[in-house]
Amino acid sequence: MKTRWWLAVSIAGLTLSLPALPAAAQGTTAPSPKPDATKVLQDARAALAKVDALSYDAVVTGSGGLDAPEVRAQVSMAKAEAGGWRVYTKGTSGTNPFEVAFDGVQARSVKEADKVVFEKSPKDPADTTELMVFFSGQSAKHPIAWELIAREPLKAVTSTIEGEATVAGEACHVVNIPGAAVVTEGAADADFGSTMLISKRDHLPRRIARKVSATGEQLRILTLENFKTNSDSIGAAYSLQIPDGYAVKQADVVKKKKAVGGGPREADQPAGGAGVGAAAPAFALKDVKGKEHTLADYKGKVVVLDFWATWCPPCRDAMPGLQRLHTKFQGKDVAILGINVGETADEAAAYMKKNKFTYGLLVGGEKLAEPYQIRGIPVFVVIGKDGKVLWKAVGHGPSHEKDMADIIEKELAK
Repeated sequence: MKTRWWLAVSIAGLTLSLPALPAAAQGTTAPSPKPDATKVLQDARAALAKVDALSYDAVVTGSGGLDAPEVRAQVSMAKAEAGGWRVYTKGTSGTNPFEVAFDGVQARSVKEADKVVFEKSPKDPADTTELMVFFSGQSAKHPIAWELIAREPLKAVTSTIEGEATVAGEACHVVNIPGAAVVTEGAADADFGSTMLISKRDHLPRRIARKVSATGEQLRILTLENFKTNSDSIGAAYSLQIPDGYAVKQADVVKKKKAVGGGPREADQPAGGAGVGAAAPAFALKDVKGKEHTLADYKGKVVVLDFWATWCPPCRDAMPGLQRLHTKFQGKDVAILGINVGETADEAAAYMKKNKFTYGLLVGGEKLAEPYQIRGIPVFVVIGKDGKVLWKAVGHGPSHEKDMADIIEKELAK
């Protein structure tokens, strides 16, 4: 497993120090003792406590076979007077531009193409849970070093030193934090842990590799370039203004619970009462004409649920694939259902009609937040003919359409 990690981070552009040869083979004295991971993280927390503001250029890439869009963004963060941090980021996720800011009280996202500003006011500004969900919905979650601004930053129950590396000439310790040990605030992501490259000089992270699979082979790697702190950092307008003529929408889609940070949830990972292998929770939701639909109505069919909203870019990106699945399995015992959350029937129906999506649409999906453990969107759930959950995924991935098609075909063949 370690061999695969070294290979993965090497591909990501790291220059790693090779393990030292035994002293006898070198003909020199023995190397200095391996640094203690707990001490490295303690020093990092102490250094972070002295930081009131920071900025960096974020580069987010996938490794280990993770097919994800590259993210490039400018990021500025500063401590808020009421507690927590103010956050600003502007950049692109693949071809999708974003500009999102949080002033310590209210978060805003400006969507120039749609002439819309989305707003969110977290109940607890110092808790990053709701804030991460909002940023995720605006395609702006991954460039933020949430590990640094959590209520208890860089906290881990256990950790190990995996070696040394350099990032842009900065010598770093490579600290591995197992998934079960990570204690951060986050959204609806599975906790598979992370590996942090922490500077030996100022004790602050320069790269965070978030593991997005249980094996640890797939990584989403955040590199913090041009990292600056306090008076050297680049400030930002943390309160985004509403341009003339822009509509304002509230992004309060689902009541969120505190969750554990990490990388996107793998499709085969259990998630509360709606975990893979468990009976899918019953539901009763209405379509846009007011007719009620229950899960029992679809007994004997394979059911695909997509929890979505019109304001959510990853949700929109996933919808053409769902339409293709609907077309592929039309006439068979398969039901593709878009479960809109937090919006009116007219809003959801208008978006579906405009984009010529013809699969099923149910509204009021926020009612299923608890039974289906929905803490962020999009969420996909495939339910078998026997009513049990076959597959579940949080977030949109390029392989999801094929994954769902394969599972549906296998279930139909039974």
